[in-house]
Amino acid sequence: FKVMAGEADYAHQMDLEKYALFLKNANQGNYHHITAQPGITLLIMYNLDYMLDEEYTRLLTSKDFRIAMSLSIDKQELTDTFLHGLGKPQNMSFHPGTIFYDRVENGRNLYTIQDVDRANELLDKLGLDKRDVDGWRLRTDGKGKVEMKFTTVHPDDGAVQSIALVTGAAQYPRDVGLYITPDFQSIADWWSFLEEGSMQMGFFGMQSGRDPNLPDNHWGPLMWAWNNTD
Repeated sequence: FKVMAGEADYAHQMDLEKYALFLKNANQGNYHHITAQPGITLLIMYNLDYMLDEEYTRLLTSKDFRIAMSLSIDKQELTDTFLHGLGKPQNMSFHPGTIFYDRVENGRNLYTIQDVDRANELLDKLGLDKRDVDGWRLRTDGKGKVEMKFTTVHPDDGAVQSIALVTGAAQYPRDVGLYITPDFQSIADWWSFLEEGSMQMGFFGMQSGRDPNLPDNHWGPLMWAWNNTD
């Protein structure tokens, strides 16, 4: 509201879901907007150090599970629905303005197009081929359905993605039998949550990493601790 009222000199990392609202009020508030060319990146980050449940450790560290998750999601629909069509479904890649962009096209587009049949096939091969009466995939250890979480900071505490966006993204894996629920943590509990290794899958509005060249404690807390302590 301060931005739209013209009371801010500069505002960074604004909520892209309110993009149209900011544009509508630009003249009245006497401000202009700049859309960063690299763009805000929505991504799922997997905690490869998750140790609180052996079944979920097995899945999170499985390349085929992560591929199945990606194939289950209609990224273009998600972009069109929540982000005004701004963005291109792809893996983390170089900026289009660099000389490296065209050289990594195959990797950039790998597993980005929704393919529910292939996702189901991969999950079946991981031993998740049995389902309960409601259609949810069952764990291989007999402890009920696969029930995992997309976690991020609660929007009330400054997260740039809305509850609707995270909830919407979580619906796609449900279509292949994975009971994924959105999970919103308060900023007061956030770092202890990460350091305890409680994150399963983080849903973030930008690329993270406090140590730029190493895993951070979002998705590799044990690696992060090892790096800091030798």
